[in-house]
Amino acid sequence: MKKKMSERRGKDLKDVLFALALLVILAYFYRVQLAYQFDNGDDYEWYAEAMQRDSLGKVFDFRFDSTTNLRTYFNPVQTLVWRFMIGNFDRAPVPYHTLCILLLLVDALVFFVVARLFLGDAMLSFLAALSFGLFHPNVRTVAWISAGISHGLLALTFLMSFYFFVKYVRSGQKPHYCLSIGFFALGLFTKDVFMFLTPIFIVYYALFKDRKKDGVRERLMAAFKAFIPFLVLACLRSYIFLSRLGESAALRDWGGVNLSIHALYRFIDYLVFLVSVNHVGDGLNLFIAYGLIAILPFLAYYLSKDRVSSLLLLWIAFSIIPFIFSNFRPIEGLGRYLFLASMPWFMLIYYLISRVHHRVHRLLFLLMAVSYTIVFNLVAV
Repeated sequence: MKKKMSERRGKDLKDVLFALALLVILAYFYRVQLAYQFDNGDDYEWYAEAMQRDSLGKVFDFRFDSTTNLRTYFNPVQTLVWRFMIGNFDRAPVPYHTLCILLLLVDALVFFVVARLFLGDAMLSFLAALSFGLFHPNVRTVAWISAGISHGLLALTFLMSFYFFVKYVRSGQKPHYCLSIGFFALGLFTKDVFMFLTPIFIVYYALFKDRKKDGVRERLMAAFKAFIPFLVLACLRSYIFLSRLGESAALRDWGGVNLSIHALYRFIDYLVFLVSVNHVGDGLNLFIAYGLIAILPFLAYYLSKDRVSSLLLLWIAFSIIPFIFSNFRPIEGLGRYLFLASMPWFMLIYYLISRVHHRVHRLLFLLMAVSYTIVFNLVAV
């Protein structure tokens, strides 16, 4: 018993040290962003929108129309954050950048904890979280105040909800279930695309819920009961989303076949950007795109035999899908939409390394991964 307690304490101490190292490195790296100013685009649009929603009634009124027609979507949690920042700091940029950096640090910390559940190794989880924090598109996202707040809050609410959901499936404890639902509801009203992340919860439940002793009917009923609160909340958010969809350029300007082709192109485009990190030229971009198309079926077949790999691949896909209807700007300007998808991507890389048992081979793959996920991103920055 004493030996197990000692091992547990040693494991906890290692986790704490890695977590502290993660926070110190990222805080030191991001400190330069405190000198940045307000962006001339979305930052001022969010500022103006928050100024117009000057009461709680307007903040939570999804039918409220901005006189400046700046915001299409209804995201009250973000609006409340902007209202708080405006009321205390107006347009002083340092507090806003401090908030974005703090959100990134908390996201990286929670991601480290979530990665720990799947990778099992503190160092690999640390490297995955550090890779997320130093990922070049994520650095640019945090530097852009409106994007840093939006995607920082989206990632935080999703990670917290998913973490407690995983704990609930593993332990069956109701407090974890209630906390997961609470953060899920908060996420839905943080950014509307959160509702499209619901399948990630379903996939995890389907892959990892151990109910072998039950029949098919019992399993289906248990799954249905577990997801009733999530589906009700998602349907409510969907109703609000659809009621405002007529204002979206997706229906006004694109529509039909053009939108379908654009969505398919954008999905591949995001995958290429996720792999290549930065713009690498049209020729190499096409090479990577065709390479991904060629190997994805084989990779999916091979990894489908492993539950964690299957989850991470589908997590990447479902994290990208909500943004495939994004505008026609060059992909380099849309890196913020990879903020959430970069988490399972880096987790997948280090999970595959954890499956290598030969020490020398594992060390070589680890050095290659660190060069790609950390050093290459630092050079890109």
